[in-house]
Amino acid sequence: MRSVRSSREEKFELVYRECLRDVKTYAWSHVGRSDGDDVVNATFMAVWQRLDEIPWPSRRAWVLGVCRNHCRNRWRTNRRFAALVGEIEAARPQVETRLTSAGFDVDARALVGAALESLSVKDRELFVLALWLEMSPSEIAAMYGVPDGAVRVRVHRLRERLARHLGDELREGIA
Repeated sequence: MRSVRSSREEKFELVYRECLRDVKTYAWSHVGRSDGDDVVNATFMAVWQRLDEIPWPSRRAWVLGVCRNHCRNRWRTNRRFAALVGEIEAARPQVETRLTSAGFDVDARALVGAALESLSVKDRELFVLALWLEMSPSEIAAMYGVPDGAVRVRVHRLRERLARHLGDELREGIA
């Protein structure tokens, strides 16, 4: 049995097939492959939403312009996040732990940095909110629109993961 497709779907499929390779190439070359996939998805979502606005003779250029805008948005987002992390790192106290019994100096900042890199983006955000900015679980729950208990559980699990990670790093530094 043959499915009935609308002309809108056919038009989108044509644009998608014509532009997918170019959009992927552009996005991946400008923001990297992991962010590039998100940019490609956002680009074609915008194409679908604005399909009737596409200037048909120059559709490839129009679609690549949309992709370019999404790449710029990604750059701005990444720059803002990096700036925020930099501000937070600059604002927190410099902490050094000296393990004199073993004769090693362990810079806690480096250990925390390594631990942060091991976390997902969501967990890093929770770390910043709960542990650096010292927001209460109630405040974070209100921000996310979730129950307080869900945030308390996530913060507890985050602390456990960080303690395990930092414990492993300290043991490796001493050994």
